[in-house]
Amino acid sequence: MPFQPVPNVMAGVMHFQIGGQHAQNTYHYQKTSPASQADCQALANALLNTLWAAHLKALVTPDVALTDFTVTALDSQTAPIAVATPIPGDVNGTGAGTSVPSGSALVATFVTAQRSRNGRGRIYLAGVPSGQMADPIEVASGYLTSFLAALQFLFTIGTAVSATLVVVSRELNKIQRPTGIGIPVTGITADRLVDSQRRRLGGRGT
Repeated sequence: MPFQPVPNVMAGVMHFQIGGQHAQNTYHYQKTSPASQADCQALANALLNTLWAAHLKALVTPDVALTDFTVTALDSQTAPIAVATPIPGDVNGTGAGTSVPSGSALVATFVTAQRSRNGRGRIYLAGVPSGQMADPIEVASGYLTSFLAALQFLFTIGTAVSATLVVVSRELNKIQRPTGIGIPVTGITADRLVDSQRRRLGGRGT
């Protein structure tokens, strides 16, 4: 697929490992003009320090190891890129106990004003502590509350870097758009059900 620009949007990719398998979540933010190198670095630092170190790290077990947050401006193939790497004490999760299987995760949905599939996004929380399972398929309600509270800081990060959390739509009616568009996120939802992710099973990840 040829490069597709997404004007004024930065993609913040969280690279991590769970049980030795590589995985990632991507968070998109849109500014009112093309992002600079400083904008990308500010977003990378905020995702590392505010999202991961201050909030998500405590929700996952040490089986999760953060590699970095890489932020790329999507205006062109030569747009700025910035990376933020954790200090040694912030690499691994600090949640107690062992993780549920690596192919399992909580799923959060990014909601927008558009009801189509193009108007929704998802991120995944791997490394859920087994002690936070209320039954074989659901996490405890308090754990879900903490997860959703942590994700609310994605909006705080957007304010701090003068950008809006968005879902990127790259297709319309299954046809690639000439340029992708950012759709503002209006809310973040999740339920207690633990979903499966086959690519994070041992030996199947990339």
